[in-house]
Amino acid sequence: MDNYWVVLSGSKNDHIFDRVEELSCVGIGWPSVGNLTGLNLSDIRQVVDEQYPDSSVGHVAGYLDRFVNLVQPGHTVLTFLPAPHGQRVLIGTIEGDYRFDPSPEHGLLSHTRQVRWIRTDLTFGIYNRTFQADGKTPPYGRHPVWNAGQHAEQITALLEHDDVGDAEYKGDDEDLDAGGFKFGLEAQLQEALSDNMQDLEQGLTLDETEKSVPAGRIDIAATDTQGGIVIIELKAGTAKSDSITQLLSYMGTVDNPDDREVRGILVAYDFDPKVRYAANALPNVTLKAYRFRFDFTDI
Repeated sequence: MDNYWVVLSGSKNDHIFDRVEELSCVGIGWPSVGNLTGLNLSDIRQVVDEQYPDSSVGHVAGYLDRFVNLVQPGHTVLTFLPAPHGQRVLIGTIEGDYRFDPSPEHGLLSHTRQVRWIRTDLTFGIYNRTFQADGKTPPYGRHPVWNAGQHAEQITALLEHDDVGDAEYKGDDEDLDAGGFKFGLEAQLQEALSDNMQDLEQGLTLDETEKSVPAGRIDIAATDTQGGIVIIELKAGTAKSDSITQLLSYMGTVDNPDDREVRGILVAYDFDPKVRYAANALPNVTLKAYRFRFDFTDI
């Protein structure tokens, strides 16, 4: 069961997810370690320690070792964004040996393996329901490379899934009608807010989700009652200081030919103190905390 892998190529902001299908590859970062061909875990740890002394050496070395030495041609690989964000799930077969390119054409991933994509049409709705049908919690994970052998049954079911037009998962209709949203990740939070903009701010109207701008991809773009542009950035857990930078970069690159007022809303479960301090100095940025709601019914 060791021939099933999840490789999380890139992050929400660097657009590499949009390229892995086109380039028929998966890959990971840490380019400064150089070519790792022929190196074992101990060797890789030493290189990582030299090149990335401030990193968690054991974790990084483990990711690289799995990708270089354990992932092999013929293995099944699944990829999506580290924090699921309404993207498709891609599943394919590893076809090539490990490759290192210090200056890759895509500019992002130096350690890669070629992939023959088998399914590129699977939504996160399908992904979620496939696992839930077996009574399992859909794994998302934040590790760049991890063995998914324990989920071989569900991955096989995904490969055989024939309802390609399925809509994105939003939970049970009864839960939605009751306001009992069950989300712990950004995809569910985005869906909930897209359907209920008034819960965030009265008068907000949804313009677009996953809107591409030069700085990345905006979670939600909206318009307020005054006709102003509102950029909404979502964080599933605690928003760190880079969340403010990310939000401001979106606000600064959004298309605004009519010179409308642009403001931002950062939505998270909690906020790092530095985020709170920064927001105090930014009159056009608002912080909003979300909370879970649990409904209980007799069965």
